[in-house]
Amino acid sequence: MLNTIILLSLLHFLFLFKTDLPDQDTTSYLWTMDSQEEISDYGNDRTGAIFELNQNTVLIGNSSVEVIPSGSADDTKLSLPLRGERLDKWVGNDKMALNIYLPEENHVNPTHFFLGLADVTDGNWSWVHGTYWDEIELKDGWNSITYTLSDSMKELNKDGEYTIFIFFTAYLPPLEDNIKLPLHENFIIDGIKML
Repeated sequence: MLNTIILLSLLHFLFLFKTDLPDQDTTSYLWTMDSQEEISDYGNDRTGAIFELNQNTVLIGNSSVEVIPSGSADDTKLSLPLRGERLDKWVGNDKMALNIYLPEENHVNPTHFFLGLADVTDGNWSWVHGTYWDEIELKDGWNSITYTLSDSMKELNKDGEYTIFIFFTAYLPPLEDNIKLPLHENFIIDGIKML
């Protein structure tokens, strides 16, 4: 009986402060990163990155995506098709958020993040706009990378087709020298949603 009370108290505590427990409410997410079908649409914009499902380090749902950088590209990129239901959820929102896990054991983790958007309607390609992340102090473990969208990124044609590009970048210090350091160690992403 005492063990049951202790267990229930522990579970209550964990649910009150569930910062490291998987979030099962995925309805607000455009990409949940839970299925092979979803990640089969992921592209790397010729940076050589590979994307694989990961069930060991998860923030939302049942899986996350392990990003495996090429080790030679200045930026590691993820490109995602934005159309249909996902586009409907995107239009009119002010911000986009990406969950990223930065492993403590990595020597080099991404430290800067860029979001770009292109219009690919009817097989054409034209740049819409891009924005840097709303900088926060990064920590080992889970971080929420938030982007404030420009007006041209918010007001899209719901019948159109778009591609978003997320750049993951590291720089050699000092940052002012603008010397990029190719990422060569894996990190995790898990979920993209609109705010």
